[in-house]
Amino acid sequence: MNAWIDLEIVTDRILTMDEQKTLRSLHPGIINIRPRLKSENENIASYQSREGKKIDELFKDFYKFKMQAEIPDELMSAFIEILNEEDEEDTADETEVS
Repeated sequence: MNAWIDLEIVTDRILTMDEQKTLRSLHPGIINIRPRLKSENENIASYQSREGKKIDELFKDFYKFKMQAEIPDELMSAFIEILNEEDEEDTADETEVS
């Protein structure tokens, strides 16, 4: 039986890459895995000034707002690593121009 599956999973946390790989290995037809985070109450976003916040704080706030969960340390570390790589590339480009 051939089928394409768009899988939505209700969970209290984001699935790890290993968990997603395991799910995909169970059925070759899975084309999308969407975790739907369960929450006790729907939070209404209140306005907060973003002025003066660091990019990592903004990313944490955005993640929490969209996913209704705290950002995993592994993901935050990857985000910071990417930011640092971008800074290094920008610095190298400025040095070459000078």
